[in-house]
Amino acid sequence: MASPSVDVVIPVFNGERFLEQAIASVLDQSHVPAKVLVVDDGSTDASREIAMRFGNPVSCLAQANQGPSAARNRGIAAASSEWVAFLDADDYWMPGRLERMLDVVERNPDVDFIYTGLTRIAADGSEEPLRAVSPDRIRERLRYDCPIFPSTVMARRSLLSSHPWSTEFRSSEDWWLFYRLSRQANFAAIEQPTVVHRLHDKSLTHRDWRSVLHYAQRVAARIQEDFSGFERIRLKRKVDARLLASAALAARSESPRTSLGYITGSLLAWPFPGLISSRYKLFLLMLAKSLGSGAPQVRT
Repeated sequence: MASPSVDVVIPVFNGERFLEQAIASVLDQSHVPAKVLVVDDGSTDASREIAMRFGNPVSCLAQANQGPSAARNRGIAAASSEWVAFLDADDYWMPGRLERMLDVVERNPDVDFIYTGLTRIAADGSEEPLRAVSPDRIRERLRYDCPIFPSTVMARRSLLSSHPWSTEFRSSEDWWLFYRLSRQANFAAIEQPTVVHRLHDKSLTHRDWRSVLHYAQRVAARIQEDFSGFERIRLKRKVDARLLASAALAARSESPRTSLGYITGSLLAWPFPGLISSRYKLFLLMLAKSLGSGAPQVRT
């Protein structure tokens, strides 16, 4: 029996630094996709030219800058295969990834959505392998955060066409989509890493962490509308603590007082351990750096 067909969607905005490696990692798979759809989201660098050099099965779709959700939706609309896989332009796939995912499909014909683990590479070159959360735990986890990365995902085109990426959010759009899909689709996971995910100074998280926090809080509020009573209160406080802790980490290089304000808000929202293990350590560090510069503004 022939393997199901797969198209790959790669959104890119000024991604010339890594795009060539991303596309090559797809074409080097033992199972080559039917289409590789690079969606140029208004780049002003050489991203489009890099994509066009490859030729068939790579094609480049250009649009005015509208954000990653609109770019992914454009790619889905142009896809024709039964399955669509995603890859961000600054990530790349490991060898054999697509074959392993198709093997899951063949063994589980009812599955709609597959995700995998990944290896995260920091700016200093250090690597951290992250195993995927198991499907029996993922629905619970998606209430609080998003442990699934777009570059690890492959889903049925019919599912993605009926549940498009939201253009309402400029970040955390993946959290919102995966949470919605988890409530009705059949998920499967490959726990081992099959993708390399880069952390670098050009990523949105580093460039504009305040915007990242803003949209994450908006998505969290939308998710919490599905709950009520004590469960909703508990969920909100736990998510607030996680998001404020992440903001505190991002703000360290900008200002110790700003970071201290966010980490203080995080501890007030959820003082219990187990959320982010270094929260109290970060609080003490930022407190020491902030002494003598006035009281911080506690963030909520």
